[in-house]
Amino acid sequence: MKATLLLNLKQLLIFIGLILLSLFLSGFAKNSWLSFLPLGCILVVLSNWLMFRWEGLSLAYLGINKKQQALAKILVGFVLGLCFVFLGLCLQSIFKGGSLRLNPALDVKALFKALMLVLPTVVVQQFYIMGYGFYKTKQIGGHTFSILLTAIVFTCMHDVWGNPWNVPFHLINYFFAVFIYATALQRSGSILLPIGLHWANNFATSYLITENETKTSLVFLADKPNFIIENYSQYFGFLALGLIAPSILVMVIRMIYKNKDQSSVSL
Repeated sequence: MKATLLLNLKQLLIFIGLILLSLFLSGFAKNSWLSFLPLGCILVVLSNWLMFRWEGLSLAYLGINKKQQALAKILVGFVLGLCFVFLGLCLQSIFKGGSLRLNPALDVKALFKALMLVLPTVVVQQFYIMGYGFYKTKQIGGHTFSILLTAIVFTCMHDVWGNPWNVPFHLINYFFAVFIYATALQRSGSILLPIGLHWANNFATSYLITENETKTSLVFLADKPNFIIENYSQYFGFLALGLIAPSILVMVIRMIYKNKDQSSVSL
């Protein structure tokens, strides 16, 4: 038992080392002739593949093989992610005020460029948090432990320490993001569904379905009042409201996909 735990910890530390090396090399390549390549994406996927091969597995464990309907899973995740962001903006307009507007001067070229720009970063982050590291921490401490640890890592990958009153909102947001991705991975048996969800979320919140009008906004929130939370009841009420859209998304994923045991995925 102790020997197995030590081996798992050793493998996890080696994976972390490979990830750090990938970050260093991808940063170094930005100023070289390799700058046109999504090198960070390539190296992170390669790191996952190497670690799975060490254990006699492959990326098929993450649902990446010829048998999987890759495009379908990414598209399902992308559509669900867009609906999730739109629902969140609708809830915001209901409880904080404002009205949803369509942008009559949408810059389609800039929007398509943004769509492609977001994808490599999403792939990198998903292979960080839902790849070999998630698999290995689940072996070490179980599913719940893996989600909690991954949520901490995912939160640390973002700047959340500005206004202290906003920190609980950020913590809830990133915890539920990891919970959603873990549910999508477990239910679909593929990392491609979380990639689609994450891709849509980052693309929509930054470019397509936004709080403020931008040249790429298809839908945005107009006529927003200067909303101020006046007491603790409102504060905790809005914290609770932040659980609505993630909870609905988790239920939808569970309805669409049956639970899959990834350990049974064939090579």
